[in-house]
Amino acid sequence: MLTFTKEQIKAANSASIVEYARSAGIDLRQTGSDEFKGVEHDSLVITPSKNSFYWNSRQVHGKGALSFSTLYELSGSNLNEKEKFLKAMDKVLTSGVGDGKVYQVQKESFKFDKNQIDSENKINRVWGYLHNQRGISSQTIDQLHRDKVLAQDKLGNALFCGLILKIDDKLKEYQNKVQKLIIKNMVEEEPSK
Repeated sequence: MLTFTKEQIKAANSASIVEYARSAGIDLRQTGSDEFKGVEHDSLVITPSKNSFYWNSRQVHGKGALSFSTLYELSGSNLNEKEKFLKAMDKVLTSGVGDGKVYQVQKESFKFDKNQIDSENKINRVWGYLHNQRGISSQTIDQLHRDKVLAQDKLGNALFCGLILKIDDKLKEYQNKVQKLIIKNMVEEEPSK
């Protein structure tokens, strides 16, 4: 019969779920900056920063590779709880991921495909939504579009393409008076000659 030390159990409990799943041949796909989902069971959600998982369809959750192996990987086995624990311990430790390192998600900066912008430069759906649903004035929407800050993608979604760099003096004055805000221009202007 297999026996394990407290250190081995601690290592298996803290081992990375993502690393273990990969070593065990469980296919995952990254669906967010800190989220993976199972390919076979898309209700399986793993959060690497917390080293936790939730299997939504079964309402099962846990932390660490040992819990993942016991509750997810061995869920369909006919083993009793003690046998599942021993088998999961063996699997996690022999996988080589039981060193307690937290999986680091590779984050890439967002890259927008400019081909997604409506080729005819229309903003009809966005305009209707912003004006009718959100109550933004037609002048504001038109100005944002002229300034190339607001666009519409091929699916009709709003795209805010940049920041408004200059704010009308009257707006600054109004905001300072009414809301006691201080607005600073983040772009250095050329000195007047």
